[in-house]
Amino acid sequence: MIRRILRAYLSLSRGERNGFFLLAILIMVLLVGRILIPVITVRPIPDFTEAETAFMAFRSALQEAGTRERPGQGSSGWEAGSIHTQSRDAIQYFDFDPNHIAYEELLKLGLSAGVARTLINYRMSGGKFQSRQDLLKVYGLNSTDFNRLEPFIDIPPVKAIDMKKHEAGAFELNSSDTLQLQGIYGIGPVFAGRIIRYRDLLGGFYTQEQLKEVYGLQQQQYEQIIRHVFIDTSLLQRMNLNTVEREALFRHPYLTSYQADAIIAYRDYKREWKDINEIRRNELLPDSVFIRIRPYLKIE
Repeated sequence: MIRRILRAYLSLSRGERNGFFLLAILIMVLLVGRILIPVITVRPIPDFTEAETAFMAFRSALQEAGTRERPGQGSSGWEAGSIHTQSRDAIQYFDFDPNHIAYEELLKLGLSAGVARTLINYRMSGGKFQSRQDLLKVYGLNSTDFNRLEPFIDIPPVKAIDMKKHEAGAFELNSSDTLQLQGIYGIGPVFAGRIIRYRDLLGGFYTQEQLKEVYGLQQQQYEQIIRHVFIDTSLLQRMNLNTVEREALFRHPYLTSYQADAIIAYRDYKREWKDINEIRRNELLPDSVFIRIRPYLKIE
């Protein structure tokens, strides 16, 4: 076959052979170019500058809209229909007794004017808050605000003379033992032991809702328990931020090792804690964790 091709090639005239040779070279160039061009070609990098600028402007507009005063919002929180809104950083947190707190202080805590006014009116009509949960009686107060403020509610502990008001047979949960708990229908030695162990890990219960955190406790059992117990928050074991060891923080069910390290590292840096709310201001803990752990902290 090769001999036949050579014979055909040699039988061509000189001009035909040159044309054939040039055609072969052109075909080779095209084939090589098809392979090399995609490799050596540098694709232009898209320019996102304009899109990025537009996005930054959009985000700034959203932030301004979030902090802008709403239409119809007057300067005084007492005006009808006004809504008291504050940014996350503008809200101030401090301990308060709902039986004595002033209207302006309620606004500083981030409550709306309507809720603050309702709370004051409830008090003026003779209403009294005897426990943290009583704050839920205030019309318009949602669970989010209650959970946010619950650790800061500071109602003086119930005096011994007032304990007689509790249901006959009720006992104080933070000083109870397993035998008392086993006297409640549906609570055997296993759950009684779990409740006491978890209470000791926490440093005491500051709300009955914490019983739901006990492993395996069912809703029916929880409802039985809360009918027979009350809580004295003065019995809580609080950790002094200026002296507590890292291991003690880490053992607490509400903190991780990383969060315990963050609290200790901040103390080493600042030398001394002066305000528990520094934890929140410096974002050492998520708000959800800070709200839960705060009742167990103190500064001395």
